[in-house]
Amino acid sequence: MYELGYAKLHRLSPIIGIREQKILEDVAAKHRDRAINVVFDIDDVLNNLNDYVFGTLGLPEPDTFKVNESSLYTAEQKKSIMQMYGEADTFRHLKYDCLCRSLTALETKSNVYVWINSVCFTKDIADVKLGQLRMYAPGLNEGRIIFQITSDGSSKRELSCGTIMVEDNILNLFKHEETPIKILIDKSYNKAEVYGTHDDTHDIIRVNSLADAYKVIECFISLSR
Repeated sequence: MYELGYAKLHRLSPIIGIREQKILEDVAAKHRDRAINVVFDIDDVLNNLNDYVFGTLGLPEPDTFKVNESSLYTAEQKKSIMQMYGEADTFRHLKYDCLCRSLTALETKSNVYVWINSVCFTKDIADVKLGQLRMYAPGLNEGRIIFQITSDGSSKRELSCGTIMVEDNILNLFKHEETPIKILIDKSYNKAEVYGTHDDTHDIIRVNSLADAYKVIECFISLSR
């Protein structure tokens, strides 16, 4: 399967650069025939949370993940943004990427496991997300779905290191530096320079979409088998 992976690697040239391709090769060589845990975030990775929130409020999308520190918004606007983030009804209106239905297909490969990891302000939001995952990503092993509920601390389960993380929050990738393959879906608020660093400093692989992230993951799996 490695030869297939190498061919896929070359086809990734329009998506990622030489540095990122080298990361895939080097890590795959170390993970030959080992278990691969692929961890997907939900908000703005599988769904369109910020498109919906900022579109509804008629505001530009943020320039930093820390919305309360952004100079783009007034105090009142920040309050409205955070209120939408905290309402379960917001999440009921979100659209999910059609590729979600293909997530479990990754597990047809030998020793590959799909995880979901998502921070939620409330249990009601977590319940909405679980229902949406059952609808838009059927067949996921619910024992590998982690909701970290922040409002009351009811969920104490923490994400352990995966082999691959797919995120929109660059700060989460900083938190999990030990993760070998860190894929970041490019957004207005996750430019490395805003946080005083660079993608290459943290071996981040930046892509434009979930579809591109999926191609990178498939390539890595082929290279490591």
